[in-house]
Amino acid sequence: MATNRKNTDEALDKWLDELLNETETPATGDNSRPFAEIIRRIRVSPQIVAMGEAMKDDIRMELQHRIMVARRWTFWLQTASIAATVAVLLVISNYFSYRHGYRQTNKAIVEMKSPLGMQSSIILSDGTKVRLNAGTILSYPSAFTEKTRDVTILGEAFFEVASDKKHPFIVHADALDVRVLGTEFNVKSYPEDDVIEVTLEHGQVEAGIKNQRTFYSIGVGEQLVFNKARHTFRKGRVNTEYYSGWKDGKFYFETMPLEQIAKQLERRFNVQIHIASKSLEQATFTGDFIRQENLNQILHVMTVNRQIHYKIEGDQVYIQ
Repeated sequence: MATNRKNTDEALDKWLDELLNETETPATGDNSRPFAEIIRRIRVSPQIVAMGEAMKDDIRMELQHRIMVARRWTFWLQTASIAATVAVLLVISNYFSYRHGYRQTNKAIVEMKSPLGMQSSIILSDGTKVRLNAGTILSYPSAFTEKTRDVTILGEAFFEVASDKKHPFIVHADALDVRVLGTEFNVKSYPEDDVIEVTLEHGQVEAGIKNQRTFYSIGVGEQLVFNKARHTFRKGRVNTEYYSGWKDGKFYFETMPLEQIAKQLERRFNVQIHIASKSLEQATFTGDFIRQENLNQILHVMTVNRQIHYKIEGDQVYIQ
């Protein structure tokens, strides 16, 4: 509509100019100029001017209204932007708070105890399988959230470690640390024993004293023995079945002193064995018990061809 009006005004102005030019030419001899002046007066009459001013006011009011609306939208947009920023910050803060809480929660150490006379097993959160011998305590986090997967053993356990190259598995056994990536091995670390034994069946592990740089690599079929009192290491090849057969209910004694055999039997059958003399404690035995014989059967085989007698009274065993 505004475009049509503009075009009409421009056409009218052009016609009036032509009309005035013609009236200024003497050859015409007509009265067109007064007619043109009348038309000009009509176009600039007070009513028209007032109407133009009214339109200006309307336009000004419309512009002011639109400016106010724009300002109002700008305010709400700014408010919404600030609110969105705050919301994002809250989400990020809550996320990191959750992560921190999750990590703190899963740092809680869980203890699993395998009582005397029993064996236990557990699968850790990373898929590692652990078999616990009698009288063993395993401490571990409910979930592994750190760079290393750390557990602590007090007693004897057989580990089948799930492979994870980015997160080494570390077994803390008294003064000894055993580091692995994925393998199967046996750790024996009872507090009353003089030594700690690490026996490897598959894979590769290394072991050393805590907080020291020197670690000993252990290959398949090898055993590392750490003497607690002397802080010395001894490594050699062994029949691994002799040291991990306990998980299958088997006993292997190879020229083993009766004192050491008695410790194994005490844990396995939850009894106390009393040996009559120091010389008898050092007497050695060799034998295999692979059919899950009971305590009476084992003692009978051990003493049948010797001048040794035993007596079982409840959970007390006397050898003399």
